[in-house]
Amino acid sequence: MSNTHDTGPSRWSVIYEAMTGATSAHSEHHEDAPGTHPDSLKAGHEPDRFDTTGIIAVPFLVVIVTGAVYVLVTFLFSHFNFGQAIKDSSTNLQAAAEQDRPYNERVSRISSSDPHAAIQEPRLEQMQSIDTSRGGKPTDDPPFLRSFPKSDNGNTTLVTPQDLYPDRYVDPTTGTKLLAEYAYVNKEKTVARIPVGEAIKMLAGKLPAKKSAPNSSTTNNPKHSNGGQAIETK
Repeated sequence: MSNTHDTGPSRWSVIYEAMTGATSAHSEHHEDAPGTHPDSLKAGHEPDRFDTTGIIAVPFLVVIVTGAVYVLVTFLFSHFNFGQAIKDSSTNLQAAAEQDRPYNERVSRISSSDPHAAIQEPRLEQMQSIDTSRGGKPTDDPPFLRSFPKSDNGNTTLVTPQDLYPDRYVDPTTGTKLLAEYAYVNKEKTVARIPVGEAIKMLAGKLPAKKSAPNSSTTNNPKHSNGGQAIETK
């Protein structure tokens, strides 16, 4: 009779299996021989085995790991000072001063609709003024700290290609559909505006069209890029 005693899987193996759902290399499922376990035959039922210490250790490990991650992230943000301009002897002082300004002030310098904007250019879609208030109270949270909704003021109207369809386009200054509505252009009501679709129907077949026979050249054949017109060759 052997004097060896099967201690079963180690405590760390149990924790590993409980946290990952995978079977460890030292699991008893790999060590036991096929068939019914002798302890089950002796007891007449499948015995319940669980490691109380290992089960209790799992939430403590979760708390420890969470705390370590919090300390690490806090250290990185405080030590490396994310979002701040790097200042050394080669730094452009004007650019560094501009970088130190609040985010909304930097974004508002660029606009294609505000006549008082410093830079009269279209703004990228991602460059939106944001609302940093929380619960209606202003905060000093930087924009890189969390996601903020865009502000109701200071942003130009975002226009997508679908918005440029004649029946969808709305003039941001007047709020009217210039390409799909009838209206007078002047106060005297002597000049009227009609939908672009109706204008196309009125002019269809009346405007002169270029007439040329397509040739065998691939580059001179009618195609979408030349409006279906072939280049006349001599």
